[in-house]
Amino acid sequence: MLEFLTVAAQQRQERDLSFLQEAGQLSSEVAASRAAMFQVVDTLVDRAREHGAVRADITGTDVILLMCAPNYVTSYVPDASPELWQRYLAIIFDGLRPAGAHPLPQPPPAAP
Repeated sequence: MLEFLTVAAQQRQERDLSFLQEAGQLSSEVAASRAAMFQVVDTLVDRAREHGAVRADITGTDVILLMCAPNYVTSYVPDASPELWQRYLAIIFDGLRPAGAHPLPQPPPAAP
């Protein structure tokens, strides 16, 4: 799971895909790709949960929403090192681990 999040954040750093957030209605191909991505990430999170690598209350949707977070938070730092996202990925991943986990205040969002 850490490898997946690292690759996702690294690719986000290399390519600015933020314009997709404002994209209008999804084409059928993009919608199908998005659904496939959710299914793959759900499976990855299920496996990580079964192996005790992530806390029991983490969902695939949680992970998808966190994929862009390391790059997003560093966008607020002028002249940030291009590798600063790695620090925030480590903080995020530590929060996914079961050790020291506390109950989350809200239920997970539904998958789109």
